Amino acid sequence: MTPWLKPVGLALAIFAVSGLIAGGGYQIAANTYQARLERLQADYARERQSLAEAEAAALREQTELNEQAHRLGVELLNTRAELVAAHAALKRRIPDANRSDGPAFTGIGPAGLRLYADNLGYTDAGAEGLPATDPGNAAKTDAAAPAEAGLLPVDILAHSADYGAWCQQMEQQLDSLNRLYQVRGK
Repeated sequence: MTPWLKPVGLALAIFAVSGLIAGGGYQIAANTYQARLERLQADYARERQSLAEAEAAALREQTELNEQAHRLGVELLNTRAELVAAHAALKRRIPDANRSDGPAFTGIGPAGLRLYADNLGYTDAGAEGLPATDPGNAAKTDAAAPAEAGLLPVDILAHSADYGAWCQQMEQQLDSLNRLYQVRGK
C-alpha cells in the first residue's frame, strides 16, 4: 500500500462526512426557516382575517347608525310637520276664544286660558278643570288696569301659540337625540 493513500482516504472520508454534516445542517436550517415562514404567514393571514372582520363589523354598525339617524330624521320631520299643523290650528282658535270671553275681562278669560294652556302643550288643558266664569261677573274689574294699559288677550294667546310650538319642537328634537344615544349605548 502506498503511503499517500491512507491520508488521501482519510481526507476523503473527512470531506464526505463534513459534506454530509453540512448538507444535513443546511437541510435543518431550511426546514427551520420554512417552519418559521409558515408560522409568520399563518399569523399574517389570521391578522388580516381579524382586521377584515373588525372592518366589516364597523361598517355594519355605521350602516345601522346611519339608517337609525335617517329614521329619526324622517320621524322628526313628520313630527315637525304635525306640530306646524297643530300650531296653525291653535292660532285659528284665538279669535274664537277672544270672542267667547268677550270684552269684560281685562286679561284672559276662561276660553282664552284653556287655549293658552293648549298652546303650551298641557295635556289636560281642554278639560273642564277651569271654572266656568261668567265674563260679566269678573271680580273687582274696576281695580284692574284698563285693557289699553297691557297686552291684549289676542297678543297673549298668539305668544303662547308661538312659544308652545317652539317648546314642543325642542322637546321632540331632544327626545330624538335621546333615542339615538340610547340605542347607540346598547
